[in-house]
Amino acid sequence: MKRLILFLTLLTAVLTQAQQRWNSYLSYAEIVAMASGKEEVFAATTASVLVFNTVREEIEIYNTINGLHTGNITALHYSEPFKKIIVGNEDGSLQIIDRKSGKISFIDDIKNKGALMPGEKKINAFAEQKGIVYIAANYGISALNLNNNQFGDSYFLGNSGKNQAVISLAIQGQTIYAVTESEGVKKALLSNPNLVDYKQWLLFVGGKWDKVIVYQDKLLLSKNEAETDAGELYQVINNSGLTQLAESYDVPITDLKQSDNYLLITTKNTVDIKNKELLSLNKVETIHEKVTAEEVGNKLYVGTPRSGLLQFNWGSWNAPVYLSPEGPETNRIFSMLSTDSGIWFVAGGYDKYTYNPHIPFLGFYGLGFYSKNRGWERIPYSKLNAQALSFAAINPRNTSQLFVSSYHSGLLKIDLKEENLGESTVYLYNDENTGNEGLESLRVNEDYKTTRINGAFFDREGLLWVTNNFTTRSLKSLNPAGDWKSYNFTNYFPDYTNVNYGRMVIDKNGTKWIPTLLNGIVAFNEKKGNRVALFNQQKGNLPSDNVSSLAIDKSNQLWIGTEKGLRLVTGVDKFLQSTDIATQSIIIKQDGIAQELFYQQYITKIKVDGANNKWVAVADAGVFLVSSNGQKIIHHFTRENSPLPSNTINDIEIDGTTGEVFFATDLGVVSFMGDASEGQESYSDFYVYPNPVRPEFFGDVKIAGLVDKSNVKIVDLDGNLVFETTSEGGMVLWDTYGFNGRRVSSGVYLVLVSSGKGEHKAVKKLMIIR
Repeated sequence: MKRLILFLTLLTAVLTQAQQRWNSYLSYAEIVAMASGKEEVFAATTASVLVFNTVREEIEIYNTINGLHTGNITALHYSEPFKKIIVGNEDGSLQIIDRKSGKISFIDDIKNKGALMPGEKKINAFAEQKGIVYIAANYGISALNLNNNQFGDSYFLGNSGKNQAVISLAIQGQTIYAVTESEGVKKALLSNPNLVDYKQWLLFVGGKWDKVIVYQDKLLLSKNEAETDAGELYQVINNSGLTQLAESYDVPITDLKQSDNYLLITTKNTVDIKNKELLSLNKVETIHEKVTAEEVGNKLYVGTPRSGLLQFNWGSWNAPVYLSPEGPETNRIFSMLSTDSGIWFVAGGYDKYTYNPHIPFLGFYGLGFYSKNRGWERIPYSKLNAQALSFAAINPRNTSQLFVSSYHSGLLKIDLKEENLGESTVYLYNDENTGNEGLESLRVNEDYKTTRINGAFFDREGLLWVTNNFTTRSLKSLNPAGDWKSYNFTNYFPDYTNVNYGRMVIDKNGTKWIPTLLNGIVAFNEKKGNRVALFNQQKGNLPSDNVSSLAIDKSNQLWIGTEKGLRLVTGVDKFLQSTDIATQSIIIKQDGIAQELFYQQYITKIKVDGANNKWVAVADAGVFLVSSNGQKIIHHFTRENSPLPSNTINDIEIDGTTGEVFFATDLGVVSFMGDASEGQESYSDFYVYPNPVRPEFFGDVKIAGLVDKSNVKIVDLDGNLVFETTSEGGMVLWDTYGFNGRRVSSGVYLVLVSSGKGEHKAVKKLMIIR
């Protein structure tokens, strides 16, 4: 095929400066829905839509960076007459992408319907006739006019007019067929002016059905037998009787699709291609579950949950072309780790509200983890032999050695092979190979045991620390020689099998600060005679004993995120003198009224940037950037006002060199180019960007690679000072305005930097063109 060209569709003539500061690291491998037009194939992931032009062999991406804000995509439809893509979401929201104008419309009528429960709003399927698209949802059916994107009537099909989920729709002539969740297949005439009356929707066939489709004027129904899980396909004869097609499937049918010439029946591992007489022409074997497919231009396009969008040339069934852009295998990134060689994305984890790894598509989903450096690289799940991966740490004394905790299987040690990550050596520590002082398991019965290792944090002496939950000795260390040591907290937690420890932080004194799900914070320092302290609501003034995140800032303050707000330990040194430490709230003034910062809010993550500002994620409210003392909110990003795919933040990570801030949401990872980076030891990496500054550039000039607390001066060639500041961290931004309040004129300027004591100095030229 032709060279595959990837480009992002620009939805506006000029992107704002804020949009230009965002980037995406989304997965395009998990296809959840597909549709097609005459020359295009559309494939949706949970947070994006891919458009493949089958003639030009080009692929476009719609995602949050260029204006598509979804809510976990669950259904997709394309209207060829109107050239519109209709995107349906789990929360009931709709996005309509006009392919002619590039405009994206957002329709939240269903999402905002107060009479519906959240689970009742999910969009399941679409069917179109004469400019009306009928929307199958978990409450019933609604009609949308594609001429003006306005809603018409809604139909509640349940007995006595109650809500009843509709999971599939098909239109044959003037009759619409609706597969309901629990009341069989119902039908009605679209010409009937009184379809809002549930009595007009007649039972067509009872029983449990999954899909309905019209192909070559044949009405077809599919179902999966509950006892055998076998898929069965039926044809409706004379608009009444049902006849089962001769062939059944020993696995569930996942989808039915039709083109001008073919019926496509997808199962969890095949695509069965049938002709107009419903005779099977070929079966394409896949290695993926829950596939869906489309046929365009005599080529087969298959959407998979692991390998993205595949193209099969007719007859070349064993040689698919992979069309999805590179990226992680999943959007369900649980945690991240920034290193000098790139950023790591860890998939898996556990439910952060209950610490349960046995959640579908979380910990026990067979996913590896991913690195973004030169390109996308992956260590596959097949090499790991570990589930519920949670956090990663790089060995500071051997940066080719990565440790990853598993909240079920133990601790992974990975000797990275730089040339090919997939060939890295993987070793799993567990209760069977770490000795008496090593890792321990909780054995529930003969068939089940779990080794719940959480966190992975190196101290200044090169010791790796992890928590070993549900055991008597719940804190473990591993020294560079490979020796394990254990520490016991059962004096504080006698019922140790109910204690869930979160991700610890270690301060400059070597004190381990360990959050727990329901038991406050444990502080521990083995150098001080194994000193231990417990801070909770009774002792420590915490607003909740559910502590979700900890961070130590550059002033040696401990920031504490809980289920009901934020607290602060004003100096970690206090623990060296006393275990009786009270935490403090941060009081700010808003509209002249004193109030507590993030009062009663569920803080899910805290991260400190190079300027000592704090990124704070709040459950279902996006992420805030607050000043170093918490008195000023610098940014507040949400799904509604930014490219965040979701307001649920799993993790935050910062590239200390560039200042790029990564947000792992439950619908994928995006990043924001922040204004702060970590201070450097010298000016060897000092740079100015952009350089030159051209007339079309209206953003800030980045002066980066600085020593912390650098004095930064910008002068013209005559020695006139036009700008001066002191860096907080390793970066300074200059808006190209001088002290007179005006933008400086064209010319060459000198950027002079020096460290606080003057032991490091550097200079660079900057050209500005107006």
